[in-house]
Amino acid sequence: MSVSFSQTNIRANHAKKPLSFWGKLGAMIAVRRQLRHLAELDDHMLNDIGVTRAEALKESMKTAWNAPDHWQR
Repeated sequence: MSVSFSQTNIRANHAKKPLSFWGKLGAMIAVRRQLRHLAELDDHMLNDIGVTRAEALKESMKTAWNAPDHWQR
C-alpha cells in the first residue's frame, strides 16, 4: 500500500497565518539567538556547514528584523 500526496493539497492546507505581535517578537528573539550561536561556533563546525569565520561574524552582526521571512515562520 502506498500513499501519495499532491503538492497542491499540501500547500492549500499550509496557508501562512500572519504572526501576532508576540509571535513576531518571539521569532525575532529566536533569530537573534541563532545569530549569536553562529558567531560562537568553532572553526571546525563552521567548516562543516561551509561558512568561513568572516562570513559567520558578518551574519551575526545583522539585526533580527533583517532576517529572511522564511526564518521567521
